[in-house]
Amino acid sequence: MNKLGLMTATVLFVAACGGKDDKNDVPVDPNRHNHDTGRRDNNAAIQGTGFAIPNGATFNSAQHAKALSSNSLDVLNLDGKSFASQQVGIRSGGIPDIRAANGIYINGVSYKNFLVSGHDYRNSRFGYITHGNTDYIFSQGAYTSRMPSSGVAEYDGDAAVGRNGIAGIADADFSVNFGNKTVNGVIKPEKDSTIQFNPVYLSATMNGSHFSGGGNGSSISTAGHFYGDNARELGGIFHDGSQNLSGSYGAVRD
Repeated sequence: MNKLGLMTATVLFVAACGGKDDKNDVPVDPNRHNHDTGRRDNNAAIQGTGFAIPNGATFNSAQHAKALSSNSLDVLNLDGKSFASQQVGIRSGGIPDIRAANGIYINGVSYKNFLVSGHDYRNSRFGYITHGNTDYIFSQGAYTSRMPSSGVAEYDGDAAVGRNGIAGIADADFSVNFGNKTVNGVIKPEKDSTIQFNPVYLSATMNGSHFSGGGNGSSISTAGHFYGDNARELGGIFHDGSQNLSGSYGAVRD
């Protein structure tokens, strides 16, 4: 039995997601101070978007995802269940690739996959966890209350992607035009990812702090939000029916 929460796992492998900035090798986010206005307001409501996919089931669109609500970034409430949504016993900026021979145990609960974002994301949390025979994919956080009204910003981040209980880590890069209210991004596989796929290109339209849209094909859908002061972070979920691929992503403003 591998109990990550107690750090007693003897057959545990943690691989850092590379990414352009090697965020998972750095515990915090020291180079993005221009858009970091301090720690998250702990009284801010935690909201987001997520979906639960039973392994082997057919899923049509991220637009049919469920609204999320929680009192804490560290708790995911989805599909009538509550799960931990924080890294336990380790400290990583992005998403650590945690693998264990007999499952990953967090607070006494066993998970096949537990890919959850880390400390680079101070206002949001996203991930891909598998409990039982169901994949739970989510993005949640403190919504941006005052969105920028002009300018273009680049966002660099991570994604957790998978299909039928097999999941891995990917790169996520976005370009946002606040004046035109457009969000464009790409999800690309890591070189050593446990799951291979063709890059997924996303294109969405903003409505306040929310955005939704599709991508480079009619089978792609996405939905997400901006989080934190001055839209410091963005995050969301997506589904690519042509590759039977689903996932969540997050990115921090450069």
